[in-house]
Amino acid sequence: MRVGVVNGPPLDLLTFSYRDLHQLTAMRQWADWSYGELARRMNAAGRQISPAALSKWGTQLGVPDARAAACGMAFSPPAVVDEAQNAAAERIAELSQYFAGRVVPEAPGPTAAIDSGGYATALVLSDIHFPFVHEGAFEVVLGLAELIRPTEIIIDGDCFDFAQVGRYIRDPNAHATMQTDIEACRRDIIARVNAASPQAVKRFIVGNHEEGRWRNYLYSRCPEIADMPCLTMEAVLGLTEMGWVWQPFDYWITDSLVVYHGDRHTSSLGGGSAMSARKESIDMGVSTITGHTHHAGAFFRQDRAGYRVSYEIGCLCDWRKMQAAHVTAQRTPTKMGDWHLAVCLVRYKPGHSSFRAELIPILEDGKRTFAIWQDSEVSIRGGC
Repeated sequence: MRVGVVNGPPLDLLTFSYRDLHQLTAMRQWADWSYGELARRMNAAGRQISPAALSKWGTQLGVPDARAAACGMAFSPPAVVDEAQNAAAERIAELSQYFAGRVVPEAPGPTAAIDSGGYATALVLSDIHFPFVHEGAFEVVLGLAELIRPTEIIIDGDCFDFAQVGRYIRDPNAHATMQTDIEACRRDIIARVNAASPQAVKRFIVGNHEEGRWRNYLYSRCPEIADMPCLTMEAVLGLTEMGWVWQPFDYWITDSLVVYHGDRHTSSLGGGSAMSARKESIDMGVSTITGHTHHAGAFFRQDRAGYRVSYEIGCLCDWRKMQAAHVTAQRTPTKMGDWHLAVCLVRYKPGHSSFRAELIPILEDGKRTFAIWQDSEVSIRGGC
């Protein structure tokens, strides 16, 4: 062991890499070219290693010994390192040469036929539940109808709530008479859709509120007159006289897409968006558009029967109004209804099976209610 003052190490004893050629060489030289002395100093500093381990790495890396250093011989990495570096340099040169000489291919143009005409549009809305309509959302839908100018407009059930004959216990003083609500629905909903989109064919599909609540009441309370033609929903709402086509239960937009109200309700507890759409898809075996759940969502399916998609298209009613009127399930003040304001736009070619459906969400930000379609925004100040 050398006697005298030992200068400080060139590298930190605790962090230097003894697997690096230059670092291990510098530290061995500092320790009088002795792996044993270097190991002792490392152990004293708190880093445990044996001289044998340092010697092993020194041999593998080609660390020079004291004799070579005394003769002024410069050390270099082992030959295997040189070979690897040379091989990498050669590979880089080859790749550079390849990229420099690579020919850019000229691709042929598209061969698919492009047909930009002949498509019809259907604007489908559902679950207005008049008189508990969300006025802001309904105004946005009227604006969308003016903007899009659809070929047809379809109300997919539950346009009228029939709260007066519902199963929920309610305050009798909190509701107008049924006749008053029916006349208001004709004026404020059906007639306004006519005015916003005069060119469109209008179709009305009954929902569980028009068909279920109304029919159940007639059959249970006054079965003697329940089947009178003047008590059909077509007659009660005056659909034909207002220019609407009464589609009692469903409407096939194409031979692979059917619109109906839907009855596969999924409760908010354990259910949610697209849950009912999945059930409708499996039940029907074709593509479907349904309302009823007040959810907006889509379920896609591909099997041996082919490809299909089912949509549930949200609602245009206000859950806050329905809660206040006690005509829907009640919630605690900390919860809110998981209902989605939305409509659906369908593009299709009459006489063909192909179609494309697009859900259009209607949003609220506290100051306005709005929807975005393509490059346009339709909005109204205020909420419901």
